[in-house]
Parts: sequence; C-alpha cells; structure tokens
Amino acid sequence: MDLIKALNKEQLEKEVPQVQVGDTVRVHVKVKEGARERIQVFEGTVIAKKHGGIEETFTVRRISYGVGVEKVFPVHSPSIATIEVVRHGFVRRAKAHLLVSIHADAWIKASARGSSVFCLSERGATSAAARWLAKNQNESDLIGGVNIASVDRQVASVLVDMTSSWTISYSLGLGASVLNEMKSVNRLHKKHVEQAGFAVLKGQGIPSILVETAFISNPTEEKLLINGRHQQKIAQAIYDGIRKQVAANPSLLTG
Repeated sequence: MDLIKALNKEQLEKEVPQVQVGDTVRVHVKVKEGARERIQVFEGTVIAKKHGGIEETFTVRRISYGVGVEKVFPVHSPSIATIEVVRHGFVRRAKAHLLVSIHADAWIKASARGSSVFCLSERGATSAAARWLAKNQNESDLIGGVNIASVDRQVASVLVDMTSSWTISYSLGLGASVLNEMKSVNRLHKKHVEQAGFAVLKGQGIPSILVETAFISNPTEEKLLINGRHQQKIAQAIYDGIRKQVAANPSLLTG
C-alpha cells in the first residue's frame, strides 16, 4: 500500500500543463516497439475531462480523413512524454457572445427523424430522450458520430454551463428562434427547445445552444445531410434564427 501511495505521489508531483475543454493540444505518447521507443504525437481538441487526482483523464478528438477519432489519455500516465497546449479554446480566446454547436443526431431506431435544439438545464432533462443523451455524453469514454453505443461526445462538448437566469433565458429564446427557422428546412423532432444537464464547456457564461440538424441514423435524412444544397439551407436557417433573436433582443451585444 505504501509503495502504491509513493508511486501515486511521484506521478502527481510531475508538472503537467493545465488543459481545458476546448483547448487544442498535442499529446506526445511513448510507444515501445521491441527494444526501441519512439514518440507518437496525437493532436486534437480536448472535448472532456473526467475524474481527478491520479485517475484524471482527458479526451482528445481530431478529424482524420473526414472521420472523428477520439482517444482518452490518463493525465499522469508514465507513457505520456509531454502534453503541449497549442492554443486555448476559441470561446475564451475570442470572447464570443454566444456559442452554437451544430450536429447530426442518432437513435437506436432508424425511424427517428427531425431537427431539435437543446440548451443546458440547471434542473435536469425535459424528456427521456434528453436524459438519455446527457447521460451517454457525460459518461461515455469513446464516442463516434453514428453508432448509438458511442454517441458523438462533441455534442456534449459544445454547451456552456449557464449560471445566470439571463443566460438561460436568452439561450431558450435563441433556441426557439432557430427552431422556428429550422421547420422550413426539415420536420421538427420536438416543437420546443429541450433542456438537459450537459457537462462540457462549463463556466463560459455565454448563451449557448446545440442544434441537432437531423438523424444520421435515418436513411432519408442521412442523404439530406450529405447534400450540399440542403447543408446550405440548414446554415441559412440557423443564421436567420440567430439574426432575428439578436434583433429582437440586442442585450446579447450590449450586456
């Protein structure tokens, strides 16, 4: 037991750069090949942090040939040579007024379809689907974008922890405005903005919404999602929703 404590203490005393969700990092990993050792670099965006102390981990996601690849790294692992922070998250760096994350949804049944808009809830989820989404995104280790057993965690990586009533209220208004525009592009999965206890990008303090454009697990909507003209319609609808909300309530820019 004393030996384990000593090893844990030694690892914790190692100087490790502080990385936050949204940061771009390069993780230099030691790879052994027989008697030789080389360094393999994995660069991407930090999308989640879990646990603490000697068990602390962070998940890094990168896009390789159009496919999302994610790896979970133990912060204090002896196999990690260095962790290099390339740049800090764009939200903090750019002092953004709002955050909009755009994704494709997925479900266990191919019949599920339609567009949805989510924002964070302080009190929990507003539906069984919202609870399921938050639970899987907050607890999963490795997530892809299509397989329901490994839901795209960047869905969760995009919502800010809304600590003020103004931020929550504005997010709901923004989500409703975007949802209203989205109905001209695709049928709605839910006719109201849903809320759930998403875990990532906490403490930014800006209005944030998550837009689920369609269900990639639905064959019909999957075809639409890869259509350039349909993508443009989605982008225009989201833009129009944001523009109308800001015009109706300019406190976002003046507050």
